[in-house]
Amino acid sequence: MTDNRLRTSIGLFWVASQLLVFLVLGICRLLGGFEGDDVKDLVEIILPMFSGVGTVIIRYFTKHRHDSDAGETLNFPYVVLAWGLPCTFAILIVAAIVLRALNRMFDDLDELKFVLATLQTVYVGYIAVLLAPLFGATESETLKKPEV
Repeated sequence: MTDNRLRTSIGLFWVASQLLVFLVLGICRLLGGFEGDDVKDLVEIILPMFSGVGTVIIRYFTKHRHDSDAGETLNFPYVVLAWGLPCTFAILIVAAIVLRALNRMFDDLDELKFVLATLQTVYVGYIAVLLAPLFGATESETLKKPEV
């Protein structure tokens, strides 16, 4: 896989996963899994998770909207990590939200917020190293501290 192909596919996945997470949160709210204040609290935690990397991705696509070169070939382990971590992250966030909405996991909202903040802390460290160079950003541009 080339860097351009990975950048395009992972960038589009990242934007789509953001929308999916907020869609799932909204559906859980509509079905009675969360109260209004709960959703507000969760959005305050989830939004920063995506905003750092999402901004870098959208900025890159906008800046390079006319580029069409094929790019350089990437090694297999890098491609696996670049896909595996974002997919795992998105799945864990959606699962945590749904499991809390169904009262299958987490005793209260504070426990879910703690888990989401912990996920964010671990994830942004890896994502800054893996994806920031792919999108021409510095590691500090993608790092965001969790707010609980």
